[in-house]
Formats: sequence, structure tokens, C-alpha cells
Amino acid sequence: DGVRYHHCRYDNNGETSGANIPIEARIIAVADYIDLARTPKEGREPCTDEELIEKLKNERGGQFDPVLVDVAIDLIRSGYVASKINDDVEEDMDVVDFSNAILERVLTEYTEEMKTKAQKDALTGLWNRQYMAQTVNSFLSVNGANGALLMIDMDNFKNINDVFGHIAGDDTLLALSESLSENIRGDDVVCRLGGDEFVAFIVSAKTRSDIENICKRISEGFLNRLEKIDPRIQTSVSIGVALSRTDGHNFESLYSKADKALYFVKQNAKGSYHFYSEPSKSAGKGDSESSESVLYKILNVHGDNQTPGGPGLSRIINFVEQYTLHSQQKVQ
Repeated sequence: DGVRYHHCRYDNNGETSGANIPIEARIIAVADYIDLARTPKEGREPCTDEELIEKLKNERGGQFDPVLVDVAIDLIRSGYVASKINDDVEEDMDVVDFSNAILERVLTEYTEEMKTKAQKDALTGLWNRQYMAQTVNSFLSVNGANGALLMIDMDNFKNINDVFGHIAGDDTLLALSESLSENIRGDDVVCRLGGDEFVAFIVSAKTRSDIENICKRISEGFLNRLEKIDPRIQTSVSIGVALSRTDGHNFESLYSKADKALYFVKQNAKGSYHFYSEPSKSAGKGDSESSESVLYKILNVHGDNQTPGGPGLSRIINFVEQYTLHSQQKVQ
């Protein structure tokens, strides 16, 4: 492939152009050009490094792959010198050496850059789900590691697209992504799952209060940005929270629990946050407890529940009585 396609121009129209030209052929094309420019010919002095760099720039995106031109220029400026041609060395050895140098740089840097780009969301620049899952699982594999997974969803997003258009919808998504990025620290990581759904994994927060403050700052930062975009857009942010030590020990389990906590917010108090592990606390709506909350307490009673007539049984009976009264009041 290197031999067959290295004469193809990068900017040609057709199947043998651009990224469709095999990478080895694109590399050889650049190296061959450099070799010819450096090799003295009858009636022509070899190019200086600066002359060569200027020639390469002129062909960047034209004859040659622009990324490979950048790599080659960087190699030249860093002092790389290919094997000198003499009577004992075949002329093509210079091309081989420089091709290998470019290939090594491409494999170690260019491919890593492409891998990073592939792991990021095109609109927001945030990480994607695959990267998030790998990062969270890697972090939690360390014994004693602790963190909080935040499932973040924009309320009534479809209405924004329908009423204000998709450009306004994109601006709104960017506003939320900026607020999320602003409120992460150190090893925290945030990703866009797709649409109006985001996930953040917080390890910088040490207490529940810290996590609550982060949730509040995300919401406030988003609404402040939204006000500047278009004050007519009415939306909010709902957040479900799952804690690694109590709710799950890998990304999938935490994701599932945070999603359930988010669903609770959506059903009870949009524009707020809710911890999966404490459904007894309503999501920012009043002081009364829901029937679901009281039932949760019944199922999580602590005490001597194994002893007939013990204190645990009395507490269960007490909770059942409270729940029955609560249900009657609700019906009334």
C-alpha cells in the first residue's frame, strides 16, 4: 500500500484521497518529499531547514496530510537529522529513516490524540459514557475509594427545541456543560450521555453537605448562564445522586441508582436533587414524608428485629401505625 498510493495527493477527489490514502503511504509521501528536498542535485543546493519547513507548509492539506506535515515540521525543528547519504548507503535509506521517525511519532502522539478526541462529545467537549465508565471503575477499584455519581437531566428540554429552535437548544446544552465543568475539581470527571443527560463523578467532595453544595452551584451556574442566552427560556436541572460506599461499587450499579434517584426528583420536585440512599427526605418539597419514604423506613429499621417482641418489633409496629395514619390523611 505504501508503494502503490504514496504518489496520491491528499486533496484529490475520489477514493484515494484524504484519510482514505493508507497511513503508510501518506507517511512515505512526506518523507520522500523531505528526502528529495535535502538531497543535492546537479545545479541545485539542498534546502535549508527553514526553506523545507516553508515548502511543507505550502503543501499542508494539499499534497500532504496536514497532521503529518505538522509532525514532520516538529521533527525538523527538534533537530532530527536523517542518515547522511554517502557512497556506502543506498539513497532510499534516508526515506526509510525519516519515515520511521514520522511513524513512531504518529503512533505515540497522533493516535493518542485521535483516541482522546474519539472519547469526547462533539458538541460540548465533555467525555463520553465509555470514558466515564472506565474512569469510575478504575477509581473505585482502589480499596476504600469514595465518590458520588450525579445523574443530571435538563427539565423540559424538548420544549426548548420545539419553541426556540435547535440552535437555542444547543446553546442551552453548552450552558449546562459549562456550569458542570466549572464545578468539578481535581479527579472529578463529567460526561454527556446524550441529549440533555449528563453524568458527573465527584471525588473532591468529602461530605454530603459538599455534594449538596455542588448540586446547588451546578443549578445556579446553569440558570445564570441561561439568563444571558435568552431569559424567555424556562428550564431547570434535576439531579439524582448515588454514593459509592452505600449504593454501588462500580459505574453500572451507581448509574442505575442515580437514575432511580433522578426519577424520584422528576416525579416529586423538578429542579432539585435527591440522594438514592435517603428516599425519606423529599426532594426539596416541604417537610411531610411521602408514603414511599415511610415504607422505606419500615424496610430499613435498625435494632433487635430477630427477637420476638423485641424493641425492633415495637418500632416496626409504630412505623406501620404512622404509615396507616399518613395514608388516611392523604385520602382525606
